[in-house]
Amino acid sequence: HAPPPAPSDRDVGVLHQAMQTLGVSQGNVLGNFFHVLIDPNLTIYQYSVGFVDEVTQLKLKTVVLRKLLKALADANRVDMNRLIFDGSSIYSLDENPHLVGRFEQQYEMSENAEGATRGPTVFRVEIMPLRTLRPGLQVEQLAGRDPLMGSEDHEQMPEQVLNIILTRAFGAARNLKKIVRDYYDVRSPLPLPGFMARLGVRILQGFSSRIVGRPTGYLLNLGITHKVMSEETVLNRINRVVPLRAGTRLTPAQQEIIRDKICGLSITTRYNYARYTIVDVDFSQTLQSTF
Repeated sequence: HAPPPAPSDRDVGVLHQAMQTLGVSQGNVLGNFFHVLIDPNLTIYQYSVGFVDEVTQLKLKTVVLRKLLKALADANRVDMNRLIFDGSSIYSLDENPHLVGRFEQQYEMSENAEGATRGPTVFRVEIMPLRTLRPGLQVEQLAGRDPLMGSEDHEQMPEQVLNIILTRAFGAARNLKKIVRDYYDVRSPLPLPGFMARLGVRILQGFSSRIVGRPTGYLLNLGITHKVMSEETVLNRINRVVPLRAGTRLTPAQQEIIRDKICGLSITTRYNYARYTIVDVDFSQTLQSTF
């Protein structure tokens, strides 16, 4: 990386105005910004993705499209590692006419919204070429941008796909796991004093990152972040609220107490660190239940 450029007078004026609005005194402001060097020959092809039949679940769209892209890639010798899907667009490092058209993809739906088992469902997907992005050459277009505006205000600019590529790079690290938006080192939590360790708390170190376009070019903002996580399980929390005893059934009043204390909590799974929010507790399920 190269040293960050000196801020322009306009940048300094905007920053000082914001600091005055927030009631912060003027002074030296430091940030972890690094120049992003991009090959001027880098070309990214963007394709729009539309589902003919309305599909609102992003996870379902991603799974169906991944199966479709794999089938197209296998049939046309396309490298899947050179394709990125962000929920509404496909980005490719190669121009792929094989991706353009209307396709049908079958997907096995295990159950519908009512819980009844369903058979295979056919999804119709339409993929069309949208635009060609040249990040290395579009740096000059950044000069006319308002430094306070983000990529959402300039959808033609490629910050979004650059950040997706950056996220993939973090995701490839073995010891880093994505929790919400940032990546954390789950194998090496910070050492804690004995009394804090006995509380069942872990503190994970992680990284927050974002590529932004500024009048001086593309900058990588990289910071250190921490997440405090409890080792307590949901079952342990329920047992603290209402002690559970084998062979006894909870009364409706006890069930309501548990719901009041548990619902709304955010939990993280230990095996893949996915985050969920508890919205209800089904007391009819047992250890023998399958789902």
